[in-house]
Amino acid sequence: MTGLRLTRRRLLGSVGGVGAAVTGLWAVPPRRVTATLSTPEWVLALRGRDVPDVPALADLSADVRAPVRAAVDGGYESADPPDALKEFLDLDRETYVRVDGDYYRLDASLPVVEVWIEPVAASEAEEPVTLDEMEKCMHPDPRGFRTPPIARADDPHRTYHLDPRVRSCIEEHPYLRFEDGEHFRYRTAVDDPGAPYAVTATRVSASTVANVEGSVVDWAEVPADAREVLAGATERRVEHETLPESLREVAAGYEFVRRENTFYEIDLDHPGETPIRVDARVTDAESREFDPAWLELSVTNTGGRAVELLTGPPPPFGILGGRREEGDGRLTLWTQEYVESRYVGTRAGRLTASLAVGLSVTLDPGETRHTRYQVRRNPGRLPAGTYRVDDGFGVRVGDGESVSVPFTLALGIE
Repeated sequence: MTGLRLTRRRLLGSVGGVGAAVTGLWAVPPRRVTATLSTPEWVLALRGRDVPDVPALADLSADVRAPVRAAVDGGYESADPPDALKEFLDLDRETYVRVDGDYYRLDASLPVVEVWIEPVAASEAEEPVTLDEMEKCMHPDPRGFRTPPIARADDPHRTYHLDPRVRSCIEEHPYLRFEDGEHFRYRTAVDDPGAPYAVTATRVSASTVANVEGSVVDWAEVPADAREVLAGATERRVEHETLPESLREVAAGYEFVRRENTFYEIDLDHPGETPIRVDARVTDAESREFDPAWLELSVTNTGGRAVELLTGPPPPFGILGGRREEGDGRLTLWTQEYVESRYVGTRAGRLTASLAVGLSVTLDPGETRHTRYQVRRNPGRLPAGTYRVDDGFGVRVGDGESVSVPFTLALGIE
């Protein structure tokens, strides 16, 4: 009998300890679980994009300011542009300057230095150095790259200005030795368009500097009632049952709203128009120790055409969990579909990992998809209250754009 008691003791310990045998199954009173699910009529979000810092003409050094001033005034030409100007101009991205409150894009016709490496036999590499050694030689790193320029001949590193220290290191140590034993030699060339070299300036809008493509309305031109709603969506997504007509007109006519130095992309979805219904039903409301409550979520295509649901694994609802609205407390909605999904990791009934992949599910007209969940982290051990689960998916009908359909599941632990 002693052996039997020990075996039983181990079993109880594996699911909650010896104390659970005394106080768990019989002493913890059952809890009831209720569920309420809601979906909003409208979802609004503003994604901000700031105008990047652009140097003012007055802040440039003298040997850069004079050529840029000439470019703004009509054009700059020289047979020998200063190195500081070449260093200021950027080949990898647009170069802008601010003059009297206006923005100008600078374009140049200057010699371009190209740097690349090509493989060589180990026998040809005389006194090769490692990348770490080359990096120490080149320190401080030149503007445009933080490590030695490593590029192939078909896509060389290109710059108007090769830092003199970098050039000196390449000339002093032309051969590299990689960790895998391969050897390479540095090569350089100059793509010279020929003198006179020129810099031109083109006046551009702030939206161009911020890389904003689309119609823009200024904040001051937005009606007051629409501004009030927009102001609440600058930091988070907000859900509304009704919206001012003026805001819907702004969203229909413009893609961005500019407020001071920030362009906000207007993302307005109307889930209420989608042919999707999301429902929640508690199928076993009473929860006891080791006997959790059961919940069923379903999504139905109420329209006359097939719809595509865009979600995470496992479809259609992904991984769901909730937090207590007031105070501490978390719970997990557990489904066997986690175990069966190739994109979700589980072990001994626990989530261990998930891949951030996008999946799609097609629902035919009238079709419903169901998923059954256990309310995990036993409600008997959780404080009573309401636990909120916020989730959702994208919905696409035909070739149209997807619409965000969020839902909120309120689970009451009584």
